[in-house]
Amino acid sequence: MHSPVRLISSAICCGFVAVCIGTAEAPLVVRHPRLIAAVSPSFPAKAQRAGIHEATVFVQAVIDTEGRVSDPVVLRCTRPGFGFERAALKVVRKWRYEPGLQDGRPVTVYFTIPVDFVLDPAGGRPDQNH
Repeated sequence: MHSPVRLISSAICCGFVAVCIGTAEAPLVVRHPRLIAAVSPSFPAKAQRAGIHEATVFVQAVIDTEGRVSDPVVLRCTRPGFGFERAALKVVRKWRYEPGLQDGRPVTVYFTIPVDFVLDPAGGRPDQNH
């Protein structure tokens, strides 16, 4: 006989939706991947020439048990067609994570990553925040 699966907890934090599920008798202990090394994305020249100052690209990727990013795909872009999608895919491949954990063991997971692009209005250079 299968134990019923139920939602144990969910939260929205920093643009991520974290959902933990398990059985009523034995909930899973899940820790989502944590960003530990990031490179700032390059602001696309096409967007800068068009007067665009910011955009966000939502990328889904696999974070493996070593914290490496692979198989990124764009889910959504707030300013499509100006090069943000390509720049986001390029930069997330360079990022490193503490891997996600399930019951204390590293696991490979799909993860949605928001990549923020902000052009510094003073110097015309990308802001270092991501």
